[in-house]
Amino acid sequence: MPYIFSKLTNLTVPEVDFDGGYFKNIVVDLPQPALEDVQVLTVNAKNGLELTAANIAASMTADFSYSVLFLTVTGTADINIKTMGIDMEIDMSTQPSTPAYELAPFLNVSKSVVNINPDDVDITLSGGAVAKIASVFIPFIKNTVIPEVITQVQTTIQTTVDVTMNADLAVYGSQELIPYLGGVTVDYAQMIHSPYVTTDNIFEIQLNGTFFDSLAVQASKYSPVAFPIHNPEGKGFQGIVTEYAINTFFEAGY
Repeated sequence: MPYIFSKLTNLTVPEVDFDGGYFKNIVVDLPQPALEDVQVLTVNAKNGLELTAANIAASMTADFSYSVLFLTVTGTADINIKTMGIDMEIDMSTQPSTPAYELAPFLNVSKSVVNINPDDVDITLSGGAVAKIASVFIPFIKNTVIPEVITQVQTTIQTTVDVTMNADLAVYGSQELIPYLGGVTVDYAQMIHSPYVTTDNIFEIQLNGTFFDSLAVQASKYSPVAFPIHNPEGKGFQGIVTEYAINTFFEAGY
């Protein structure tokens, strides 16, 4: 989740045209919400996760032009969103990674909803003659322009995940060279059927967990260990690392 929200900061949103003018050069800063304001639900039918977040404080800047009667005013709008909500569903599968014979996660945004109450939005206008239109333009922004911008934000969120993040995962989603360890590389490629939401709504992810020396690649003398990836009598969050991962780490380092 932190990785997802890290990709949603400083979103550049396409131009929004409206009756009498436009918003362009729109940048939305959408910081990661506090963990207590986030709820994660599993969706077995789509093998996905639904992320809902409330009480998110966000900000937005945009250049604008607005014409009313015979007056055209240009300037900058600084928009402070005191609280907003997000509801996203991200369905999961796998894709070829780097190297191509391995699997990395693949994410698909099937729902992206942003909720804002106009009463929770503060707007400051900068530029020549803005005082002459502020009483008319600010309510217009809150009730007409902001919904159009939010539609673009929702589309941009989906594009960021479906295109940008999946491209990153294809390159960095299975192996990583560990700095300063003389070629030691960790392989954390997805195993078959991972990531996976079970019929009893348990999210499971099973990774390779092999370390090797990329400067002298050779088969390990150790063998992977079979183990259940979920203990029904265990805690709500479980993580299992076998001796195979630890042994291959020391083997590669040695």
